[in-house]
Amino acid sequence: MLIRFISLLILLQIFSSCQREAGSARLKAGESLVSLINCIQSSFGDYDIPYSAEIDDTSLQELFYIDPEDVEAYIGFYSRAITSADNLLAVQAKEGKVDQILSGMQQRQEDLKENFKEYLPEQYEKACAGQIVTKGNFAVFILLGDLQSDWNAQYQQAKEQIASLFE
Repeated sequence: MLIRFISLLILLQIFSSCQREAGSARLKAGESLVSLINCIQSSFGDYDIPYSAEIDDTSLQELFYIDPEDVEAYIGFYSRAITSADNLLAVQAKEGKVDQILSGMQQRQEDLKENFKEYLPEQYEKACAGQIVTKGNFAVFILLGDLQSDWNAQYQQAKEQIASLFE
């Protein structure tokens, strides 16, 4: 009985230390959410979001379903054009809030898919290809790209760029 109890304590210790490491991702010294966004955009070449608008507290809540109280910091842009699914958002979630952030990003992607499903099939395809990348308490929603581009290669490059900015 004592051996089982000690084994259980050891397993709990291992599990909790793994959980702490997963949530403790940090950007390298000198890096920020701005540099994160810039490196992602560089993965998509000269592509600009049409009729780009900066995400503020209101759009964060209304479009992305993310409560500004759940975030430490964020930066992002979305297209105000009714013919574009483009979105780019990087969020540093408060401790224990990354799941709410992910849920909001996923709902935004579903909204965009639904919006373009019958309206513009190529934008629907783009919305389906979008990626959500997480690293600890950081989450990034990437939905970008020229319709003629190789999204898979660009998203892979963006993921590699993101990973390179963390310790």
